[in-house]
Amino acid sequence: MFDLKEFEATFLETLKERKESGTSLSKNTIKYKKGSEVIAEIYIQHLRNADGYYAGARAYSSEIENFCKEAAPPYKNNLSNPAFFSATSQNEPYKRFGDDTTGVVRLNKNQSTKENAERIFQKLNEFYIRRIKNCLTLDTALIKEVIDSPNDFSYPFLIVVFAAKQSKLPFDSEAVQEAICKKGMLGKKDFDFAFAKKYLA
Repeated sequence: MFDLKEFEATFLETLKERKESGTSLSKNTIKYKKGSEVIAEIYIQHLRNADGYYAGARAYSSEIENFCKEAAPPYKNNLSNPAFFSATSQNEPYKRFGDDTTGVVRLNKNQSTKENAERIFQKLNEFYIRRIKNCLTLDTALIKEVIDSPNDFSYPFLIVVFAAKQSKLPFDSEAVQEAICKKGMLGKKDFDFAFAKKYLA
């Protein structure tokens, strides 16, 4: 088994080498900030029995939160936390982050500590950093993320409507209609249709 303190110190150095404006770094975590407010975070967490790491990501928006509250949908939030987007590699349907269907990246004893850190960062960059950046646009890139995995979003269709309005897309636009057809998107069809048609008129 790897020395976890050494690995996580190396992983933090790997993050620092690629630090982007508007982010702060701590052990195993990237936080995206708007002023002093945290608007997103990406993290990895060690699993001892697998000797590897799973990943997770969350995005927050007071604009989306207030929009959904004002819409007052007659159905529950998909998520159990205050984020509008929340996902982990263990729960995602395609298991794209992990080495296999567990969603975990295992530390490779044939690679150096630095090589393992680089490998996990590349997977984070490919699957979670990209997703977070798309979510934070609050526009058509966000709509694509919601369509790809509606269960990762608090109120998927309402978020599509919000982003469509931001992007000046009408109800009958291709993006909105694609969202409507996606399984797991609608909370209650009659309410969602009426709300979207009125808001995107």
